[in-house]
Amino acid sequence: MTTEIQLPAAELKQALPGFNKIIGKSTLPIFRSIRIVKTSAAPAYLQAANLDEFATLTLESASSLRAVDVIVPVEALTKVTKACSPSDTIRIIQQGGQIKLVYAIANNLVDLAVPSIDLDEWPHVPTIDQDSITVGDGFKSAIKAALDCSSEDESRPVLQSAFLDVSDRKAHYVVGTNGRHLFAANSFAFDLKDSLMVPHRPFLTWKGFIDDGDWKLSIQGPAKEDEVGWIRVESNHWKLITKQIAGSYPNWRQVLPKANGKEATALLNREAVELILDVVPKLPGAEDINQPVSLVITSERKLVLQVQGKDTESPVTIPVPAATVRGNAVTVQVNRNYLSKALKWGLIEVEFYPKEMPILIFKSEGTRLVIACLRADDAPPTTQSQQPKTNPPAQVSSSETQEQPTEESPPMKTANRIEQVQNTQPATQAEQPTSAFKQAMEHVEKIKDSLKTVVSDLNDLLKTLAQAQKEKRATEKEIESIRESLQSLQRIRI
Repeated sequence: MTTEIQLPAAELKQALPGFNKIIGKSTLPIFRSIRIVKTSAAPAYLQAANLDEFATLTLESASSLRAVDVIVPVEALTKVTKACSPSDTIRIIQQGGQIKLVYAIANNLVDLAVPSIDLDEWPHVPTIDQDSITVGDGFKSAIKAALDCSSEDESRPVLQSAFLDVSDRKAHYVVGTNGRHLFAANSFAFDLKDSLMVPHRPFLTWKGFIDDGDWKLSIQGPAKEDEVGWIRVESNHWKLITKQIAGSYPNWRQVLPKANGKEATALLNREAVELILDVVPKLPGAEDINQPVSLVITSERKLVLQVQGKDTESPVTIPVPAATVRGNAVTVQVNRNYLSKALKWGLIEVEFYPKEMPILIFKSEGTRLVIACLRADDAPPTTQSQQPKTNPPAQVSSSETQEQPTEESPPMKTANRIEQVQNTQPATQAEQPTSAFKQAMEHVEKIKDSLKTVVSDLNDLLKTLAQAQKEKRATEKEIESIRESLQSLQRIRI
């Protein structure tokens, strides 16, 4: 039996980047394909899958004369779609075990045969029968920011998520942290019974999904005690089903300081924000591990940016005259990428907590970004004084402008790092001297580094063994060829 479905090239061009967020770098053919399903009385459904998530697109404009259920390699579909104009239609024809893509080039029809994959290989899609809750644009912006602050360390899967904290019934939070900075927004009221960790899936932050109308959120608990549940997020045309993360989120509230620990505040107006965002990428020190920049509040209550470059005798000092400052004179160092991130998100009220837990808090309308400060030994020291020597901004030449490095720098050493959020002891205990505990943590970090080295060596060994196996097979083939030649010579009669 022959089945055929026609898909508009324009809509495929828009959808394929989303499917590629699911397919990623998988090497299995089944996970590098898209399943296309359509019955005569329903729209078409296009789906990509991996072991942990499923993304499904509802395509109303697809047409077929009979039911279709076919799996098409995404590489071939992408190649054909790129060759088509937005007004073209791509035909997918299945006849027996043969599948071909038919499209037009300069009014000439072209056939592209693609491999056929058995439908039984497609993974089972979890069923979610729980009611959904609608979340608006504010939630989408918050979860995108929280995921942007989450960890990329695969050894810490719990921190590779955005946390929906509903423990306080009066204020629900969206939280994300990688141990060096922490995002928290509390202007929400979720209809959820329990707090929830939403895994960091690239599809969730894809613009095509974010811009596709309001989201509806559903949660399906685990079927068995040793399993995990599933989360479904729906937009107007897309549906994402993703596996939950097992475990408990750290007590993130422990890193929030007491109000009486605040030494100073700075309110940044538009002019101050624009100045900082323009100057920070040009300052020396961008090649340093933690890319430090000092925020200095002088005794005259002026805000100054200061950086000590490796090749400069005196620190580069940039005044920020448009900032409104209150409090005591103080100097802190932070990662410049986190500073820029806070200002780009519109968090313009800055609170300085330089003592027991040295942090900066950027705030605005129920949203905050907590940034761990660098210690003096984490970066080249800056010259601190009551009245920093001022260098005009013009001294920072445009030739020093560099592309900002990615934010996956090594963990910053702070007097009491945000990473200690995982310590669930009461705050009163955390304030006591913990030198032995710190030594134990440092020892654990060394063990983790050693294990990573061992894993890397094992991977190299596997590659070597695979190469040896390949060479062995080649040698065996050569020996077999020689043996056949000798047998042929033996059969020759003179």
